[in-house]
Amino acid sequence: MPKTKRNRMKQEKNNTIAQATPEDYVKALKLWRANPVKYVDSVLLKTLQVELEPRQREVLDAVFRDKKVLIPTHFSFGKSFLCALIALAIPNIYPHNCIGSTFAPTFRQVRDILWREMRRVFEAVNSKGIILNGDIVTTRYTIGTGSMVVGFSPSKSAKGKDTGNQSVSGRHDHVVFIIVDEAGGVSKQIFNQIEALQASGVIVYVICIGNPLDINGEFGQMCTTEKGEGYTMLHYTAYTAENMKANGLTSLDKIRKEAGRLRSLPKDERRKYYSDQFYKKPFPSLISPGFVMEKYIKWGESPLFFSYCIGEWAQSLDDTLVPLSRANEVMLGKIIDEDGKEVWESEKNGYCHYNGLSDITLALDCSGDGHDKNSLCVMEGNRQIMTKNFSKTWETSEIDYRGIKLKEDGPYIAKWIYDNVFLKYSDHSINFALDSTGGFGNTVFDSIMKYKLNPIFIKIRKVNFGVPAKDEMLYHDNIAEMAFTLADDINRTHENLGILLLPDEDLRNQITNRRKKTDGRNRNMLESKKDYKARAGESPDQFDALMMCNWLRHDTGIKYDKETEQALKNNTKTMSSTLKRGW
Repeated sequence: MPKTKRNRMKQEKNNTIAQATPEDYVKALKLWRANPVKYVDSVLLKTLQVELEPRQREVLDAVFRDKKVLIPTHFSFGKSFLCALIALAIPNIYPHNCIGSTFAPTFRQVRDILWREMRRVFEAVNSKGIILNGDIVTTRYTIGTGSMVVGFSPSKSAKGKDTGNQSVSGRHDHVVFIIVDEAGGVSKQIFNQIEALQASGVIVYVICIGNPLDINGEFGQMCTTEKGEGYTMLHYTAYTAENMKANGLTSLDKIRKEAGRLRSLPKDERRKYYSDQFYKKPFPSLISPGFVMEKYIKWGESPLFFSYCIGEWAQSLDDTLVPLSRANEVMLGKIIDEDGKEVWESEKNGYCHYNGLSDITLALDCSGDGHDKNSLCVMEGNRQIMTKNFSKTWETSEIDYRGIKLKEDGPYIAKWIYDNVFLKYSDHSINFALDSTGGFGNTVFDSIMKYKLNPIFIKIRKVNFGVPAKDEMLYHDNIAEMAFTLADDINRTHENLGILLLPDEDLRNQITNRRKKTDGRNRNMLESKKDYKARAGESPDQFDALMMCNWLRHDTGIKYDKETEQALKNNTKTMSSTLKRGW
């Protein structure tokens, strides 16, 4: 083996903690404390062979120079990787006297985002030798008896181990650091505790980073008002990302222009752009230009697009039905706790609460022309338990010259609902609303009425969005009354009720992007589907299905129109009056 190669291998081996002499180790600690960035560069990044994007380098420099930073930014900025570097570097630079705490809105985010990245980096670095001190488990990193890092969430985690609604106050160690990940969703109470912590350590680091969800929230106020006094604020939008700059997507106007070009391409060609086959990505693991363009075309210029994709503050607009911050709270979905029990994370975190009712409501929003979908929503009480989108299907026409025609989907949709809802929940009371505004739902209605139905436990009705509202003094029409009822229920925080919703990006976008207004009589009015589609680029089918489904929860005294009532009477397969549930 050449001498130079042997010397290089020997030198790399001596860089590990296990091989360093006590004197060299003390000398290295002194050097790293004077210049923490050097530790990150020479130990962590060099070992990982990773290059930081210039903006990430700026964040790292600001953290160790200014110690208190606020960083609102877009998705795929590399937030978790940066925070993992910092959370591992500080306790290794101060291995005898350091306490660190990391926070996120939910325990799942603590465990599965930042701490998963910390464990990955820890294992990757130490695979080259014993470079990082201590032991790391799910949400706890310990170095001897003097230093420790713990992951917390505002709510109590499963069995109360490692995290929970424990206070961060009361730390009085030499070096203290706090990392608040997904800071836009963290409560004011946690920020108050962090503020109280400022005087508890000789050296204190506070890093708050996340998507700019709500400018009126605590993180937003700290970033835009005097509440952030004493912090360095670094606001990064996607326009300044190297991957976006490499493709000339450096402004909203340029994104609009690129979207216009992509819309003119065949669908299969657009998919290649979305997967970045035709876009440059000098930093492969960071923001995807294709993803940004796909979401712009799909979501339009909505609060969700600007917050997540661009990194600009989602304003609490007066004409927005539901703020993005509230939609995020109610759409956390379900998790499995350590006991193997399925729980709603929004309920566990106190954002909303299941009302305990077992009645099933379901609604089908039926598509019109174009690429609209038939969208189904199913709820049990005030929690959403099922969604399903039925895309239109086309078949070759042997009748007319057009070559293709829309396939009759009514029987298929009716059978799916019968098999997967009516039969599955046969021991529940079921209310079913069917959109018949444009007449597209009539075939589904006719098909479902051919099945054996028990009118005692099944209530079916057609809904026309354009008919007058029940409260004509307050609402312009039926759809406005339903939409405002839904918004009121989602936004309801008293009694911790609200609505528990399954995670869905498209539904989240439609809920937060649908606009409200008033008519000439100052009544509440909803932006039309046509206007929404022109502005947002998609049809709000999932919103409409949820809106109808939720409205049924309040409409207990259902009255059928004459056509529906007659159809039920004529249903020859209806069960006899034995009152036995089921079919």
